[in-house]
Amino acid sequence: MAIFLIGGFRPIGLDYTAFLSEIIFMLIECQRCGQGYVRAMRVRSTQLLLWVCEECEATWASQAEVNVCNFEDYGTLMAGIGRRGLWSELEPQ
Repeated sequence: MAIFLIGGFRPIGLDYTAFLSEIIFMLIECQRCGQGYVRAMRVRSTQLLLWVCEECEATWASQAEVNVCNFEDYGTLMAGIGRRGLWSELEPQ
């Protein structure tokens, strides 16, 4: 939250939470398969935030990393953290 003083009056606060959450919900076309969208998903058991293509299951650790070259397969990533890799283990963000 940013705090501003306007003309000597009491401070006002601006909450950017809603704006930032809109960035998270933006749809990103998957550059790997070109057929699905990459969505923010949270692993229910660990609260780990992932970016997953709903079509090809390419997975990234952050939105900034989403590109063709540096993805990991969803099933492989989940096996690496001791999970089964089922879609039911995720919740949309």
